[in-house]
Amino acid sequence: MPSLKPHGQMSEAFITALFLSVSGGLQDVYTYLYRGKVFANAQTGNIVLMAVKLFAGEWGEALHYLMPLCAFALGIFVAEFIRLK
Repeated sequence: MPSLKPHGQMSEAFITALFLSVSGGLQDVYTYLYRGKVFANAQTGNIVLMAVKLFAGEWGEALHYLMPLCAFALGIFVAEFIRLK
């Protein structure tokens, strides 16, 4: 069984990885069930759902999944801009 005591960097600790995995999963469950059936963390899920809608010819529904992808990309851009300043 993995040790719960950190060895070296905190980011390498098993408990940290466990906490981040559970936290991200719960956020995705919440946003999918209660915030318009999109994912907050799993952008791959949004891409897959968008592709399904595109192949089904449901263009309006595909745009529904494009919006969180664009917001996620914008967030990365802004964070990188802030980091460089």
